[in-house]
Amino acid sequence: MFATRTPRPTLSMTALLCWAGVMIFFAAATAAAQDLGRPITGALPGDYELVNLTGNSLQMPPPIPTIGSLKVATLDVYVSFQCPHCQAFHPNEAVLKARYGDRLVIRRHYVALSENSLNEDLRLYLVARDAGKGGRAAELLMQAGLDEQDGHQRLQACAAVAEQLGLSEAYEAALRDPQMIPRIHKLDQQSTFVTSTPTLILNDRLSFGGDLHNAEVILDAVLQSAPLRTVGRR
Repeated sequence: MFATRTPRPTLSMTALLCWAGVMIFFAAATAAAQDLGRPITGALPGDYELVNLTGNSLQMPPPIPTIGSLKVATLDVYVSFQCPHCQAFHPNEAVLKARYGDRLVIRRHYVALSENSLNEDLRLYLVARDAGKGGRAAELLMQAGLDEQDGHQRLQACAAVAEQLGLSEAYEAALRDPQMIPRIHKLDQQSTFVTSTPTLILNDRLSFGGDLHNAEVILDAVLQSAPLRTVGRR
């Protein structure tokens, strides 16, 4: 008697297909895991993270508004008169304005480096602003080379700026006026999130440091009419 051989081709093929499917799944999962964190190419503007030249991962701003046919950006610059990096970056604001003209609106915000400081620079700025000379005072204070560590030097430099502005008496009174303290706090309260100076914020969303080349690359990307292909990551 011959044993009846049970045919298995259909079962073997099914098992083979299942095994192949499992292997393909694991291969795809492995490849996806390896791709996590890799830079990918994206187009500006878009809602994805831009890796800027200093290596920071930053969220891109929403679509840039236009005036007529021109895209326009608002750049908020948070600086301290006592910060040497802010003093070094200050001339670059004029470079950016010359480069982008009406397409770029720069708004400067002044912050206190230390709550324990006399903040003589901010007192003088507020006095000058009250007298309609805030812009001129800000320029002179940025150019005065105020030393963050040397209070005596700051007092002398601010006194010289006050004299140049014709505000010596008002400045001396402001140094003794306790009502200047809440005014300085009010001036500073809109920048409590700023952890370093200078900090630049583009269209209320994209934050980056005070590096001229980095700023130009980012502004070129968001202000040009055609999308720029750049390196980004999710």
